[in-house]
Amino acid sequence: MPSYRLAPADSVWVWLAACAGAYLLTSLNFSLLASRLAGRPAALRRHGSGNPGATNALRALGPAWALAVLLADVLRAACVSWAAMRWLPPLPAFAVCLCALLGNLFPLYHGFRGGKGVAHALGLVAGLDLASAGLGALVWVLVAWLSRYASLASLCMLLSYPICMAVFSRGWPEIGFALVALLVICASHRHNIRRLLRGQERRLLAKNE
Repeated sequence: MPSYRLAPADSVWVWLAACAGAYLLTSLNFSLLASRLAGRPAALRRHGSGNPGATNALRALGPAWALAVLLADVLRAACVSWAAMRWLPPLPAFAVCLCALLGNLFPLYHGFRGGKGVAHALGLVAGLDLASAGLGALVWVLVAWLSRYASLASLCMLLSYPICMAVFSRGWPEIGFALVALLVICASHRHNIRRLLRGQERRLLAKNE
Protein backbone atom coordinates (compact mmCIF):
# COMPACT_ATOMS: atom_id res chain seq x y z
CA MET A 1 0.00 0.00 0.00
CA PRO A 2 1.25 3.54 -0.64
CA SER A 3 2.57 5.42 2.36
CA TYR A 4 2.53 9.14 2.97
CA ARG A 5 6.13 10.34 3.21
CA LEU A 6 6.90 13.54 5.08
CA ALA A 7 10.05 15.60 5.41
CA PRO A 8 12.35 14.03 8.04
CA ALA A 9 12.20 17.08 10.32
CA ASP A 10 8.41 16.93 10.46
CA SER A 11 7.81 13.18 10.44
CA VAL A 12 8.32 12.44 14.11
CA TRP A 13 5.84 15.11 15.17
CA VAL A 14 3.24 13.91 12.71
CA TRP A 15 3.73 10.33 13.90
CA LEU A 16 3.42 11.33 17.55
CA ALA A 17 0.29 13.32 16.75
CA ALA A 18 -1.17 10.30 14.96
CA CYS A 19 -0.48 8.09 17.99
CA ALA A 20 -2.03 10.63 20.37
CA GLY A 21 -5.03 11.09 18.08
CA ALA A 22 -5.61 7.32 17.88
CA TYR A 23 -5.46 7.00 21.66
CA LEU A 24 -7.82 9.92 22.26
CA LEU A 25 -10.28 8.74 19.60
CA THR A 26 -10.51 5.21 20.99
CA SER A 27 -10.69 6.42 24.59
CA LEU A 28 -14.38 7.15 24.03
CA ASN A 29 -16.15 4.02 25.29
CA PHE A 30 -19.26 3.30 23.21
CA SER A 31 -20.60 0.82 25.77
CA LEU A 32 -20.73 3.48 28.49
CA LEU A 33 -22.24 5.93 26.01
CA ALA A 34 -24.89 3.36 25.06
CA SER A 35 -25.75 2.75 28.71
CA ARG A 36 -26.38 6.48 29.13
CA LEU A 37 -28.50 6.66 25.98
CA ALA A 38 -30.47 3.65 27.25
CA GLY A 39 -31.18 5.50 30.50
CA ARG A 40 -29.09 3.08 32.58
CA PRO A 41 -25.77 4.88 33.13
CA ALA A 42 -24.55 2.55 35.88
CA ALA A 43 -25.76 -0.71 34.32
CA LEU A 44 -22.47 -1.88 32.82
CA ARG A 45 -20.38 -1.31 35.92
CA ARG A 46 -22.91 -3.04 38.21
CA HIS A 47 -24.12 -5.87 35.99
CA GLY A 48 -22.43 -9.13 35.06
CA SER A 49 -18.65 -8.84 34.90
CA GLY A 50 -18.67 -5.05 35.37
CA ASN A 51 -16.63 -4.68 32.19
CA PRO A 52 -17.77 -1.91 29.80
CA GLY A 53 -17.58 -4.00 26.64
CA ALA A 54 -19.92 -5.51 24.07
CA THR A 55 -20.35 -8.83 25.93
CA ASN A 56 -21.43 -7.13 29.13
CA ALA A 57 -23.59 -4.72 27.13
CA LEU A 58 -25.41 -7.82 25.88
CA ARG A 59 -26.05 -8.91 29.47
CA ALA A 60 -26.95 -5.47 30.80
CA LEU A 61 -28.62 -3.68 27.89
CA GLY A 62 -29.78 -6.38 25.50
CA PRO A 63 -28.82 -7.55 22.00
CA ALA A 64 -29.71 -4.39 20.08
CA TRP A 65 -27.47 -2.13 22.15
CA ALA A 66 -24.72 -4.76 22.23
CA LEU A 67 -24.74 -5.05 18.43
CA ALA A 68 -24.60 -1.26 18.06
CA VAL A 69 -21.65 -1.07 20.45
CA LEU A 70 -19.84 -3.90 18.67
CA LEU A 71 -20.28 -2.38 15.22
CA ALA A 72 -19.22 1.08 16.41
CA ASP A 73 -16.09 -0.29 18.10
CA VAL A 74 -15.10 -2.43 15.12
CA LEU A 75 -15.69 0.26 12.50
CA ARG A 76 -13.83 2.93 14.45
CA ALA A 77 -10.82 0.70 15.00
CA ALA A 78 -10.81 -0.50 11.38
CA CYS A 79 -10.72 3.09 10.12
CA VAL A 80 -7.78 3.89 12.41
CA SER A 81 -5.66 0.91 11.36
CA TRP A 82 -6.53 1.25 7.66
CA ALA A 83 -5.54 4.93 7.65
CA ALA A 84 -2.36 4.24 9.62
CA MET A 85 -1.20 1.50 7.24
CA ARG A 86 -2.06 3.53 4.18
CA TRP A 87 -0.51 6.85 5.14
CA LEU A 88 2.34 6.01 7.50
CA PRO A 89 5.49 3.90 7.28
CA PRO A 90 5.35 0.47 8.97
CA LEU A 91 6.79 1.29 12.41
CA PRO A 92 4.66 4.41 13.08
CA ALA A 93 1.59 2.56 11.75
CA PHE A 94 2.29 -0.25 14.21
CA ALA A 95 2.56 2.32 17.03
CA VAL A 96 -0.72 3.97 16.01
CA CYS A 97 -2.55 0.63 16.08
CA LEU A 98 -1.11 -0.16 19.50
CA CYS A 99 -2.13 3.26 20.86
CA ALA A 100 -5.65 2.70 19.52
CA LEU A 101 -5.83 -0.60 21.40
CA LEU A 102 -4.50 1.00 24.59
CA GLY A 103 -7.07 3.77 24.27
CA ASN A 104 -9.84 1.20 24.54
CA LEU A 105 -8.18 -0.61 27.45
CA PHE A 106 -7.15 2.51 29.40
CA PRO A 107 -9.45 5.34 28.26
CA LEU A 108 -8.55 8.86 29.29
CA TYR A 109 -12.22 9.91 29.54
CA HIS A 110 -13.31 7.08 31.84
CA GLY A 111 -10.70 7.00 34.58
CA PHE A 112 -8.46 4.61 32.60
CA ARG A 113 -11.00 1.80 33.19
CA GLY A 114 -12.04 0.54 29.79
CA GLY A 115 -13.03 -2.64 28.00
CA LYS A 116 -10.88 -5.67 27.30
CA GLY A 117 -9.98 -4.75 23.74
CA VAL A 118 -11.55 -7.68 21.89
CA ALA A 119 -13.85 -5.72 19.55
CA HIS A 120 -11.16 -3.12 19.01
CA ALA A 121 -8.62 -5.78 18.14
CA LEU A 122 -11.07 -7.24 15.63
CA GLY A 123 -11.53 -3.82 14.03
CA LEU A 124 -7.82 -3.06 13.98
CA VAL A 125 -7.05 -6.40 12.36
CA ALA A 126 -9.87 -5.83 9.85
CA GLY A 127 -8.19 -2.59 8.79
CA LEU A 128 -4.90 -4.45 8.35
CA ASP A 129 -6.16 -7.66 6.74
CA LEU A 130 -9.87 -8.27 6.23
CA ALA A 131 -9.48 -11.99 5.50
CA SER A 132 -7.72 -12.67 8.80
CA ALA A 133 -10.35 -10.67 10.67
CA GLY A 134 -13.16 -12.58 8.97
CA LEU A 135 -11.66 -15.96 9.79
CA GLY A 136 -11.05 -14.82 13.35
CA ALA A 137 -14.69 -13.81 13.69
CA LEU A 138 -15.72 -17.29 12.49
CA VAL A 139 -13.42 -18.80 15.12
CA TRP A 140 -15.15 -16.68 17.79
CA VAL A 141 -18.61 -17.79 16.69
CA LEU A 142 -17.62 -21.47 16.57
CA VAL A 143 -15.87 -21.51 19.97
CA ALA A 144 -18.61 -19.44 21.62
CA TRP A 145 -21.30 -21.75 20.23
CA LEU A 146 -19.49 -24.90 21.37
CA SER A 147 -18.28 -23.71 24.78
CA ARG A 148 -20.61 -20.78 25.59
CA TYR A 149 -17.57 -18.96 27.00
CA ALA A 150 -17.16 -15.51 25.46
CA SER A 151 -13.70 -15.11 26.98
CA LEU A 152 -12.44 -18.41 25.55
CA ALA A 153 -13.86 -17.52 22.14
CA SER A 154 -12.14 -14.13 22.29
CA LEU A 155 -8.76 -15.64 23.16
CA CYS A 156 -9.05 -18.21 20.37
CA MET A 157 -9.96 -15.45 17.94
CA LEU A 158 -6.91 -13.43 18.93
CA LEU A 159 -4.71 -16.50 18.60
CA SER A 160 -5.99 -17.05 15.06
CA TYR A 161 -4.94 -13.58 13.83
CA PRO A 162 -1.14 -14.01 13.66
CA ILE A 163 -1.57 -17.54 12.31
CA CYS A 164 -3.87 -16.35 9.51
CA MET A 165 -1.61 -13.42 8.67
CA ALA A 166 1.42 -15.68 8.47
CA VAL A 167 -0.48 -18.11 6.21
CA PHE A 168 -1.56 -15.21 3.98
CA SER A 169 2.06 -13.93 3.87
CA ARG A 170 1.30 -10.52 5.35
CA GLY A 171 4.13 -8.15 6.31
CA TRP A 172 5.86 -7.93 9.67
CA PRO A 173 3.84 -4.89 10.88
CA GLU A 174 0.56 -6.80 10.53
CA ILE A 175 1.87 -10.02 12.06
CA GLY A 176 3.75 -8.14 14.77
CA PHE A 177 0.67 -6.17 15.77
CA ALA A 178 -1.43 -9.35 15.86
CA LEU A 179 1.10 -10.97 18.22
CA VAL A 180 1.26 -7.91 20.49
CA ALA A 181 -2.54 -7.66 20.52
CA LEU A 182 -2.73 -11.32 21.55
CA LEU A 183 -0.36 -10.72 24.47
CA VAL A 184 -2.08 -7.50 25.57
CA ILE A 185 -5.56 -9.04 25.50
CA CYS A 186 -4.36 -12.18 27.27
CA ALA A 187 -3.19 -9.83 30.02
CA SER A 188 -6.57 -8.06 30.08
CA HIS A 189 -8.25 -11.49 30.35
CA ARG A 190 -5.99 -12.83 33.10
CA HIS A 191 -8.87 -13.10 35.57
CA ASN A 192 -11.03 -14.83 32.95
CA ILE A 193 -8.22 -17.27 32.25
CA ARG A 194 -7.95 -18.13 35.94
CA ARG A 195 -11.72 -18.67 36.16
CA LEU A 196 -11.65 -20.83 33.03
CA LEU A 197 -8.94 -23.02 34.55
CA ARG A 198 -11.00 -23.34 37.75
CA GLY A 199 -14.27 -23.98 35.90
CA GLN A 200 -15.78 -20.81 37.38
CA GLU A 201 -16.04 -18.61 34.29
CA ARG A 202 -19.43 -17.09 33.42
CA ARG A 203 -21.11 -18.69 30.45
CA LEU A 204 -22.51 -16.53 27.68
CA LEU A 205 -26.18 -15.69 28.32
CA ALA A 206 -26.36 -17.82 31.49
CA LYS A 207 -29.64 -17.18 33.25
CA ASN A 208 -28.02 -16.48 36.62
CA GLU A 209 -25.90 -13.60 35.34
